[in-house]
Amino acid sequence: MSRTIAFTTVLFAAVLIGLVGSGKALAGDAVGEVYITPSIVYLDDDEDRLVDDGIIGGQLAIGYAWTRFFNVETFLNIGQLDGGQDLDQYEIGANLLGVFNREGFFSPYLLAGLSH
Repeated sequence: MSRTIAFTTVLFAAVLIGLVGSGKALAGDAVGEVYITPSIVYLDDDEDRLVDDGIIGGQLAIGYAWTRFFNVETFLNIGQLDGGQDLDQYEIGANLLGVFNREGFFSPYLLAGLSH
């Protein structure tokens, strides 16, 4: 794994641990709030593709609770596939989320997005 990818993965993990460990959720539940969502990306592919399974990178999304029913967010995804042919992967995109039951304990959503 390259140093850039390793550093980025560690950075995402540190942000995630900081958010969870602080006891403060930044979910952006209320309309008008901004939220940050770090993620660790894990790949478990079939053996025929000759790609190693494991943590391949991370994603960071920044969103805004636009209305009672909609959130908008943008994200950056960075990863590295190791195996038969090493490949660095970079993705940037935007999502529109339709949020149901925003104030409830369980709040499902639909997501539509574009990325490159």
